[in-house]
Amino acid sequence: MTVVAGYHVPFMASVTATTAPQAIGTLISAVYPSIPLRAMYIQIQLDTTAGGTSLYIGNANVSATNCGANLSANQANQQYAFDRNLIVLNDLWILASTGTAQVNLIVVVG
Repeated sequence: MTVVAGYHVPFMASVTATTAPQAIGTLISAVYPSIPLRAMYIQIQLDTTAGGTSLYIGNANVSATNCGANLSANQANQQYAFDRNLIVLNDLWILASTGTAQVNLIVVVG
């Protein structure tokens, strides 16, 4: 993974989901250390290479039976806060059903 300096709109990156819950804010900060942890839009896409792996999106207690969204390969979930930075990236957690999976992110901050 290459760390990218500076401020970007949008921030776009691929991160790796595992079978342990991980905060989106922590994962994308590893790529973009300067990203604000509040956003007005985020798209979370499970990569086409995921095969039969599912991606669960939720809070810190995300699981296969407790999630806000469950994605299959190539599906995406969008969160909108319009013109306000109301989405706290550290409140969005992801979890892969098996192994590891590439997750593609687009984040817009104001």
